[in-house]
Amino acid sequence: MHPLLDHMTDVAACFLALAECAAIRRSLEKTAGRELDATDLQRLAVLVFLHDVGKANAGFQARRWQAPDSPPAYWTARSPSGHGPEGWALISGGVNNGEHYAAGLPIAEIVMWGEEAVTQLLHASISHHGRPLGEDPAMQAAERIWQPVRNPSGTVVYDPAATMAHMGERLQHSYPLAFATCHRPLPDQPAFAHLFAGLVQLADWLGSDTRDGFFPYTSPGENRVKTAPKNAAYAVQTIGLDAMPWRTELLTAPPTFSVAFGVPTARHMQTAAADLALENTVVLEAETGSGKTEAALWRFVQLFQAGRVDSLYFALPTRVAASQLYQRVFDMVKKLWPIHAPVVVRALPGDEAADDQLKIRLPDFEVQWPDHPADAKAHQRWVAENPKRFLAATIAVGTIDQALLGALKLRHAHMRHALLARSLLVVDEIHASDAYMAVLLEKLLQAHLKTGGQAMLLSATLGATARTRYLNIGCSKQVEVSTLLQACAVPYPAVSSRNAAGIQLQPVAGNPQHKTVHWTTCDAMDDPVRVATLAADAAAQGARVLVVRNTVTNAVATLKALEALAQQWDQTANRPDNWLFKVNGVSTVHHSRYSRQDRRLFDQAVETQLGKVRKDVGGRV
Repeated sequence: MHPLLDHMTDVAACFLALAECAAIRRSLEKTAGRELDATDLQRLAVLVFLHDVGKANAGFQARRWQAPDSPPAYWTARSPSGHGPEGWALISGGVNNGEHYAAGLPIAEIVMWGEEAVTQLLHASISHHGRPLGEDPAMQAAERIWQPVRNPSGTVVYDPAATMAHMGERLQHSYPLAFATCHRPLPDQPAFAHLFAGLVQLADWLGSDTRDGFFPYTSPGENRVKTAPKNAAYAVQTIGLDAMPWRTELLTAPPTFSVAFGVPTARHMQTAAADLALENTVVLEAETGSGKTEAALWRFVQLFQAGRVDSLYFALPTRVAASQLYQRVFDMVKKLWPIHAPVVVRALPGDEAADDQLKIRLPDFEVQWPDHPADAKAHQRWVAENPKRFLAATIAVGTIDQALLGALKLRHAHMRHALLARSLLVVDEIHASDAYMAVLLEKLLQAHLKTGGQAMLLSATLGATARTRYLNIGCSKQVEVSTLLQACAVPYPAVSSRNAAGIQLQPVAGNPQHKTVHWTTCDAMDDPVRVATLAADAAAQGARVLVVRNTVTNAVATLKALEALAQQWDQTANRPDNWLFKVNGVSTVHHSRYSRQDRRLFDQAVETQLGKVRKDVGGRV
């Protein structure tokens, strides 16, 4: 067993360690609207400490007897209770005689820090399991779980009130600045409470981790008040939330664009997009293949060096695109930090990777990595062990949904939001968002920018309306959407951002190589044979052809038509069928219903047969 007060100390220590990280402190102060001093941080730590105040109830303490054992007959609260709603009911006055049971807590002193702010922040803290707690009428009748437990002789064997008195003593001993005279209340802005809620969830997750060096159970004679801060600092640093060591390394030997990407020099578009004078939201519009990805990565490097972000999340619309980009980002990171590089996470649920390591799932949601426990990066892979932690990575590449989940009313959305606040959020193919996703992305960006976060949006075909809508986010004065004639006059390629004077659009030189694209409409959606014939005829002339069908059924029907054509051609014209996309010699489609192992093979096959670097020069469908 682990003492309750020691766990509460662990979590509060994790919060204080997180608040020392540059980007997290910046986000806290940005949403607070002012600087936070040591007194503010200790007061917030007190509220974090109380996140598990509900575990003092006798019903929760009955959990110490695990099946098949059961509590003794005299243990009145024999049915195990929870601790979230129970704790909030006690603190908020929802329990009869609650003030008696909580008398040992310094509630009156805490309220002096600003009643409205304390109410919000304490509610956020006690709601640390990922969802805000509501009022629960059943708690009114739950007074018995707060009453002392007596054995048959009448001796008190457990008293929740005594446990909370010990909590009060530890609070005043551990955080003396918090209980000094209050000269200014804690911040009460909703954005601050939103961010705080996410940080408490993260701190609780870290403080509950018993792996070596983190928070193993208390040893006999250990003073947890002294050891918890050391453990918290180690945990925060080793998983990569403290980016200072990597920033220092870059500042010591600033990298060049040519070293980072293995090219002779940067294009004008790529240096223009990295200009630190640009505002927090940057839109880059340029044709496919012109180097937008490198422009976004180079902007991250500049922001990271300047201390304006601590992390990167590169969001793409599809898993295939994310898998392909992941390797490019991994290669760049190894060039920037040749010796001790941050872990690069492939943030794809079911196909997670941390650098070159693939996750091995074990029972009870445990995770094993193939590396040796003594590996210097072993603890950094903590961020890839659960999708809810992906955004804790220093550098991660994944699909857009992992970021959008921070803008929905889902469990741990607060934590995703708080983790993303540290980041440059890059959204590629921004034009691919439908109406539903576009609204979610706007909400996500609104919250992200309030924390001082950075965003970069990439597109080849964005359009003036969408550009204006995204650049208006976070601005009180909205810029009017261009007319069609004005939109047609806008230069392309271009880098745009928004400042006090309005939207600033800078023409940039894109890809020096030009091509002409011809397109035409074809009414063949319901005719897989005709679609297959068009694709096969193009492949016969050496073209790489992509056929997109909106359902798996249509995709399979089109493949069958292609296979029939291949067989027919082989018999009549002696034309080989090597223009069919094949994996391990089997012609196939590529879609999401395959297992993750097969999808990985398919991704590699697409890269090999259709990518920039390919050996054969023939056509392919």
